[in-house]
Amino acid sequence: MIPQDLYNMVISFVMWFRLCLTFLLLTAMSGCYLSTARCPYRYHLPEGYVGWVFICFQEKDAPPLPLEPDGYYLVNVPKEGVVKTFTGFMSCGGGEQFFYVAEGGRRLTRAPSVGVGGTISMYTDETLKTASSMCSFSFVGTEQQFEKHKPLFFDSNDDPKPGAVDPALLN
Repeated sequence: MIPQDLYNMVISFVMWFRLCLTFLLLTAMSGCYLSTARCPYRYHLPEGYVGWVFICFQEKDAPPLPLEPDGYYLVNVPKEGVVKTFTGFMSCGGGEQFFYVAEGGRRLTRAPSVGVGGTISMYTDETLKTASSMCSFSFVGTEQQFEKHKPLFFDSNDDPKPGAVDPALLN
């Protein structure tokens, strides 16, 4: 026979352990949900856009990126290829979506992305006219376009050149 005091202590420990385990699991699950709910980015590009897209984050006079109901940040890309936003940088680890959009804003087709890109810390450039603390860049186009026309996508310093390339040059 187990003394009542020992029995109560064991029951209390088991209940405390279950409570802690439940708390840890809920915290881990909510952390995973929050990290995926706010990321990645969904790019809306002018129809036929091929070239580099830059997003410069934490620009004090720029608007924040709109957050769509499904958790994607909407990045409306002009033909110049540079978007400035007040929104802070978030590392996404891939999964961005690129769409061509018609003049009225209607989503047309998914744009090809090669998966070439990265982030630049403390990027200051006359072309971008920014002193942002962080810019990310992604190439939009096919792998064949990227490989065949590389000189069109880089400046004289071998840095990615933002903006859509003239379609006539891609033939």
